[in-house]
This record gives sequence, C-alpha cells and structure tokens, in this order.
Amino acid sequence: MRMFVGAVLALSLTASAMAQEEATIEHLAEQARAAEGKQQVELLSQLASKGKPALESLLALMAEDGRALWNGAMQHAFKFKDSRVLPALLRKLDGANPDGKSAVLLAIGNHQNPEALKELLPYLKSPSRAIRVAAAYALGRIGDPSANAALDALATDPDHSVRWQAKKSREWIKSMVAKYPDRLKGKSWWDD
Repeated sequence: MRMFVGAVLALSLTASAMAQEEATIEHLAEQARAAEGKQQVELLSQLASKGKPALESLLALMAEDGRALWNGAMQHAFKFKDSRVLPALLRKLDGANPDGKSAVLLAIGNHQNPEALKELLPYLKSPSRAIRVAAAYALGRIGDPSANAALDALATDPDHSVRWQAKKSREWIKSMVAKYPDRLKGKSWWDD
C-alpha cells in the first residue's frame, strides 16, 4: 500500500510539474508575441531553452504576422529538426507577398528538409527574379541531386543572378553528395 501511495504521489508531482512547465512556455510565448527588439529575441531564446515541449508555441509564433517574430521563432524551431517545421514554412509561403516568399524560400533552403524539393520547383518559373533566385538557393541548400535537372533549366534564364545562383546551387549539391554519400541511398543528413 505504501508503494502505491508513493507512486500516486510521484505521478501527481510529475503532472503538476508538467502543467507548470506548460504554463511557463505559454507565458513566454505570449510575452514574445508582445515584445519587440532585443527583449523579443531574449524571450524567444528562453522559450526555445524549454526544449521540444516549446516547439508547438514556436510553430504558432511562426504563423504570426511580423517578420522579426516569425524569423526568430523559425530560427529556434529549426534547432529541433522536426517534421512539423516544413509544413509551417509552406503555409507561410502560400500567404506571403513576393518579398515574403523570397524570405520563406531562403528559410526552407536553410532548413534543408529534402521533403521540400517538389514544393520548390514551381517557384523556379516565377516572374519575380528574387523568387527564382531564392528557390534555386533553397534547392542547392537541400542538396538533393534530383534538383539538378531543374537547376540546369535555369542556365538560359534571362537574369544573370538567377543563372549564377543555379550554378552555385549545383556546386553545393555536388559538395553535399561528396560529404554525405549515404544521401544517394535514401539516408538524409537532415535526419542525423
């Protein structure tokens, strides 16, 4: 009977600590949402220091308007290399203006999730030079050799910066394949 009471007490204390941690995470997220500048950066760092339980709050902050908040939350969410980050980025990409699309495309590239590859290809045909450059950059950062054909098609792009980025992205892909040969066998460095 004593062991049972001890186990119930331990579970009760654990549940209480978890509830307190959730409240702290939510409080930090609300403070970060209302803050600006260095204070916002510090609050986002404190939020991220709570580990994986803070990821849902970071993903919610990524959906917010406000570039600084979105960018800060995204940078911290990347650290978790969680599969939920890419869909959050893709949702942001759908609703963004052209400048915002470029920023999100760059972020998707920096996230280096190979699942983003097929989502990026249509942006290579955008009328916006900045979007085509950002999409080519993202494909290079992801490092998947299956993007080479799409990048090769940019060799005739009318804009020099698009052609240059496509060439640079091909070089990045080549270096990633050399550095991570298992990538060609279906294993991703992103999953490491």
